[in-house]
Amino acid sequence: MSRWRHTSPDHHAVDRLRAVQRVKWFLVSRLGPLLVRVLGSTLRFEIRGMDRVRELHGRGKRVIYAFWHGRMILPAYTHRREGVAILISRHGDGEIIARIVERLGFLPIRGSTTRGGGPGLLEMLRAAERGHDLAFTPDGPRGPKFVVQPGVVYAAQKTGLPIIPSGIAAGRPWVLKSWDGFQIPKPFSRACIVCAEPIDVPRDLSESELETMRQRVEDAVRRATDEADARARGEWPVAVAT
Repeated sequence: MSRWRHTSPDHHAVDRLRAVQRVKWFLVSRLGPLLVRVLGSTLRFEIRGMDRVRELHGRGKRVIYAFWHGRMILPAYTHRREGVAILISRHGDGEIIARIVERLGFLPIRGSTTRGGGPGLLEMLRAAERGHDLAFTPDGPRGPKFVVQPGVVYAAQKTGLPIIPSGIAAGRPWVLKSWDGFQIPKPFSRACIVCAEPIDVPRDLSESELETMRQRVEDAVRRATDEADARARGEWPVAVAT
């Protein structure tokens, strides 16, 4: 007789883990939005370039915000209750992030940013058709850090909406040891959001032109972020060496 015995999984242990996960999601989804609102209310904001967005909205046009993955806390506060559709990965803690931003008044959409029609990206296009602004963290969900993936350019190409390269910064924040260097602003610190000049993406582009446009968006987000960082630290304008 074989000495091997069939062992079945401990269903009770699995159920306990699922229950713990549900409780964790419930608590974070309730506490997270509260913490964002309380923290945001203590910050001293400088917001530049929103007149460009308001002018576009005044003409009945929506926009696509693009900012780095590690800087999402500040726009979660400043753009709450605006119904902005934001693409959130199905990886890692995406479920928790989706629950938090939904309670803050965003429209979370789960899925991929892969050019050519990941289901999340297609749902973002449908949200634009329904009149939502869109938001992308184009170096997410897994990096490389500060490198724009082509999904945001593809969305702009398909929708005809302008991209607003956005720099977001807090003065000397806590920085987590995550791939994106996720930033948590310190209470009562300075914060800055810079909305750069809109970038229009033509509908008909060759592959090489798409890459040129992707690089243009990346450079614009980097410049806006550098300006926001300097302003949040009180170091703007940046001194030029002679």
